[in-house]
Amino acid sequence: MAHNSFQITVNNETEMQAFAGKIAAIIKIGDWIALNGDLGVGKTIFAKGFLAALDFDGEVSSPSYALVHSYDPPAVPMHISHVDLYRIENDYEYQELGLEDVTNYGVALVEWADKYPLPLPANRFEINIIKISEDIREVTLNIWGDGIVRWT
Repeated sequence: MAHNSFQITVNNETEMQAFAGKIAAIIKIGDWIALNGDLGVGKTIFAKGFLAALDFDGEVSSPSYALVHSYDPPAVPMHISHVDLYRIENDYEYQELGLEDVTNYGVALVEWADKYPLPLPANRFEINIIKISEDIREVTLNIWGDGIVRWT
């Protein structure tokens, strides 16, 4: 399947959140936001900016131990499931998350998406973050499916 790839440099948390806001502005039910990168690169910072852009003003934290945090931001009529796959170890645990069902009524915002054992959905924004220095990140955005048209 065809996809478009973009690379940007993010100089601080504010820029990461602004980048997340650009993606939040074009999401639709069924999308996956797949976040990949080492510990501490800014995946949860991205999630905070993403949800803030949708007018969610509550606390946003990594779902590392809970595995899933659910949000219903006021700016969009859809559910956002913020998922962390870092601690998932087997197929049963993946099935228990119900990620296939999430996209029937909302958007999956998935940290450590590269650990997902099945092919990722056709409509997704895949974001790979690499730490360059204490503040600077290199971000690669791969857009799959109809998100390509929405991004341009």
